[in-house]
Amino acid sequence: MKQSRTRLSLAIISGILPLFFMLALIVPLWIFFTGERYFLSTPAALC
Repeated sequence: MKQSRTRLSLAIISGILPLFFMLALIVPLWIFFTGERYFLSTPAALC
């Protein structure tokens, strides 16, 4: 039972980490290409 739990958590971690790294790479590029002004004005509208 413990082994399957650790395998499941490893699978979840290995699935989430690449997504996190992709976001960490894409977001700055997105800001750079779309323009900082546009990106900075959107969170204010969402709040």
